[in-house]
Amino acid sequence: TALAAARGGGGGEGVVVGVDLSGNPTKGDVRALLPALRRAREGGLGVTIHCAEVENHAEMDDVLSFAPDRLGHALFLGEEHSERILSSGIPVEICPTSNGITLELFSSAGGCRTTALRMHPTLSRWLQARHPLSVATDDGGLFKTTLSHEWEMVARAHGVTWERAVELSRGAIAHAFISGEERERVEALFEERLRRGCVGGGKGA
Repeated sequence: TALAAARGGGGGEGVVVGVDLSGNPTKGDVRALLPALRRAREGGLGVTIHCAEVENHAEMDDVLSFAPDRLGHALFLGEEHSERILSSGIPVEICPTSNGITLELFSSAGGCRTTALRMHPTLSRWLQARHPLSVATDDGGLFKTTLSHEWEMVARAHGVTWERAVELSRGAIAHAFISGEERERVEALFEERLRRGCVGGGKGA
C-alpha cells in the first residue's frame, strides 16, 4: 500500500514519502520486518527506525547493519553503537519531553526539566559531536508539548545558541523525506521567516 501511494497510486505522486518502524520496544523482532523495510527503500521511500528505547544491543546491531535513513530516539547505546552512528552520519531524532517521561528523567530531577535534559543519555554527545540531529515532539497531543517548547528545553539544558539551533534546523530540513523541489520550497520559506524574525525569538539560547 505504501509503495503504491509513493508511486502515485490513488491519484497523487508522493502521497507517501517514507515509513517509520515504531511500537512497543519490548515486543517483536526487528529482523522480521527488515525485508518489508528493504522493499520500501528499494521503492524510493525513506526509512526511519525507532530503536534503543530499551537496552537491546543485538537488535541495534541489526538496525545499524540495515542502515536506515534516520534513527528515532536511539537512547540505550553501547560505545560501539554510538561510534557507528557517529561514523555513519545517520541523523537522530530526539524527542525531549517523550524521552524525559519514558526514561523518568523528570521525576529523577524533581520536576526540573532543564536538569532532566542534562541527564539525557545521548543528547549531549550528539550535540558535542555536531552529529545530524532533529528535535521533535514525538506526539505533541499526547505529551502536551510544542516544537518551540522542545527547543527551549534543549537550549536551556545544553546551552544551544540561536545560531546553533538555526544550523540544526537547516540540517533537519536537509534530511527530511521530501523531494528536491519541495525541499527547496521549505528551505526558502524557512530562510524567509528567519529574515522576518518569525522563527525563534532572538540570538540567545
